[in-house]
Amino acid sequence: MYREAIESSPTAKVMIESSGRIVMVNRETERLFGYTREELLKENVEVLVPERFRDAHPQHRDSFLRSPSERRMGAGRDLFGRRKDGSEFPIELGLKPVHVNGRTYVLSAIVDITERKRLEQGLRESREALEQSNMELKQFAYIASHDLQTPLRTIAGFAQLLSDDFAEKLDDDARAYIGRIVSGCTRMQTLIDDLLAYSRVESRTRPFERVDMDEVLRDVASMLEADLAEVAGELRRQPLPVVQGDRSQLTQLLMNLIGNGLKYHGEVPPVINVSAEQADGHWVFAVRDNGIGIAEQHHDKIFEIFRRLHTQHKYPGTGIGLAVCRRIVERHGGKIWAASKPGEGATFSFTLNPYLDD
Repeated sequence: MYREAIESSPTAKVMIESSGRIVMVNRETERLFGYTREELLKENVEVLVPERFRDAHPQHRDSFLRSPSERRMGAGRDLFGRRKDGSEFPIELGLKPVHVNGRTYVLSAIVDITERKRLEQGLRESREALEQSNMELKQFAYIASHDLQTPLRTIAGFAQLLSDDFAEKLDDDARAYIGRIVSGCTRMQTLIDDLLAYSRVESRTRPFERVDMDEVLRDVASMLEADLAEVAGELRRQPLPVVQGDRSQLTQLLMNLIGNGLKYHGEVPPVINVSAEQADGHWVFAVRDNGIGIAEQHHDKIFEIFRRLHTQHKYPGTGIGLAVCRRIVERHGGKIWAASKPGEGATFSFTLNPYLDD
């Protein structure tokens, strides 16, 4: 039964005696190393070890036999096997002493981890690429906040000076042109600010913490007090949970979603409901409004950067707000989606992880 179990194992198994001579192998060993069973039973185990490690291998074997116990080998080190054709591959190795008739043998379990190493390398490269991308985003944020905004302020400032100092000498057309200059600069300033907000979501490395979403919503309501009053809007809220996250980003998330409800309202004053319920181990938040609604074919597109469904004249904006929301939610490991029909308002839902108190 013991031999049958070894033979049928999906893991390569090699048994050696104390001298290192191979006394048993299974089919998987033949497949993995490219030797026949007959060839291996004539060899010492060092034939399966890369040449650069062979001289030291007998010492490792003797060390194991002096204190034999089942264990994994090579902790903190990379181990390799050598095939018959001379090629090497990374392995995971486990050793187990086997006692038969007063003699001690060593049974090795050998796993080819080439695919695992390939995936680990891919993850390392992805992590390095992400770090490089974050660094570039930080550089962009610096450039945008200094090099791009300074000339805009200069243009807008001089245009306003022209309008103020030479008001009596300017005709209606000139004043209109200056107004367009100032308006264009203001719009570009808003676009840069929104781009900065978008770029900074992933580049921030602030660790997640305990965030009381009730407190966040109170802060948002206070910041939007003037906006609510301007459109005679109403913000209704249910008790919200405590989550794991970045407080400033979650504040921005609610600001954007509630602000959307205030902006895209119909003829009746906007009413916005904020609620949350627990499902599948996370919190599902919902921000509902009674606004103009969104056609179903646009439910996914609205989260794309610069995606606008209305003209700038009708509903001012840059088309970045919902893209920022998606970026924030995804950074928190959640999902965001919309449910809406034209004329029936919209519901923006997103998931966040609960705060787990250690």
